[in-house]
Amino acid sequence: MVFVICEIGVNWAGLKDVAFDMIAQAKKTGCDAVKMQMFSKAEIKNSIFYPQLESMILKPDSPLDPKIFKEYAETVVGIKWFATPFNLRALDYLNVIGVEYIKIREADSGRADLVDAALATSKKIFISSYETVTDPKLLFNPNVKILFCIPHYPPKIDELHRLKENLEGYFQGYSNHYPEVWPSILACAYGAEVIEIHAKHFAVEKALDEPVSLSFNQIAELVKAIRHIETLGLAHAER
Repeated sequence: MVFVICEIGVNWAGLKDVAFDMIAQAKKTGCDAVKMQMFSKAEIKNSIFYPQLESMILKPDSPLDPKIFKEYAETVVGIKWFATPFNLRALDYLNVIGVEYIKIREADSGRADLVDAALATSKKIFISSYETVTDPKLLFNPNVKILFCIPHYPPKIDELHRLKENLEGYFQGYSNHYPEVWPSILACAYGAEVIEIHAKHFAVEKALDEPVSLSFNQIAELVKAIRHIETLGLAHAER
């Protein structure tokens, strides 16, 4: 079955109640896992969105300790939680609190120190990439899934021309940056094992990733369509 990841990312605006509700909504829509991002001030200091991003820094032993969100997701809601570490310290902490998955963002897909450290955890790793990956330790590692990602917000329609070719090659999944469901459905029909989509919440106006995000109603329709495609035998058969 296709593994569907709901990316909360930076769309929760630093509001814990919103993040909790997004986690619950992800479960209701049928997603398999929910994901957040773990960065520090160092990674966002030059961003024009610094004030907003600063409110979303997940930090150990703080009111926004990642384990709070993990425990809520997995114990209360019943959905897997993990995160994208932007640095080695974040990766180490995610390993300590026992996440099952690690996500490497497209911007860090060529960063050897972070990728190698993630591989050393022996966890399942999702790596977003626009370029074809040629590193044997990634291509032939059963714990690694490479997700085709167009790193523009949002991408142009004609940039999807590589989707079929890539999913028939060395990519096993698709990370969506379109505010519509059909590209993810197309990826599923092409054999994607993993689909990642960004979610937005009605309580947050002008969320940072809103231009590339889906509402939870859209996500519910997407997951429903994916499960229908699986029933027809047109999707990847293993999780």
